[in-house]
Amino acid sequence: MALFISPFSAFIINGQIYRGALFGSGQIGHTIINPDGSACACGRYCCLETVASLSAIKKRARVFLKQQGADPAALAEGRVGTAQLLARYQQGEPMIRAMVDEGARAIGLSLYNFLNILNINRIWLYGRSCGFGEEWLQTIIHQTGANPFDCSDAVNATHIRFGQLSRAQQVMGIGYLYVERELGASQPAAR
Repeated sequence: MALFISPFSAFIINGQIYRGALFGSGQIGHTIINPDGSACACGRYCCLETVASLSAIKKRARVFLKQQGADPAALAEGRVGTAQLLARYQQGEPMIRAMVDEGARAIGLSLYNFLNILNINRIWLYGRSCGFGEEWLQTIIHQTGANPFDCSDAVNATHIRFGQLSRAQQVMGIGYLYVERELGASQPAAR
């Protein structure tokens, strides 16, 4: 079983995309990390998205930079851009690194729960957060610990890696699923 993590996630089981009731699967963004944490747009508290998403990290970074007296022009329009966040992380700014590492640990914890429940052996990560690089990935991997279903040989071990599909390929795949669903819905029911 494989899991693709990006803004749109999917489980691949026996070479086939698993489609849930809402035509998707594997969305970990609303797994709850801490029920006493920040409110999420979905109405729950401390979903993974409130800690690990780029928008959540940028929001927290903006507050931090403002408190540090950052140039208001650098924080124009009330936001910190992805490129600016990635650069500050790569430069080793301690508070930014702490925010990003907290998010990576939360992603790892959510993935660990999937590993325990579903015996996933391949996980590919996609999206702009992958720009944090290998250290970010290793934090996620470390947090997942050992998959309790892993055999002693490396062939069956769980592998967590950066995905290799381009953004255009990802979007095309998502579009294909929607077209496939619409075509399937227009087919007469088999008797």
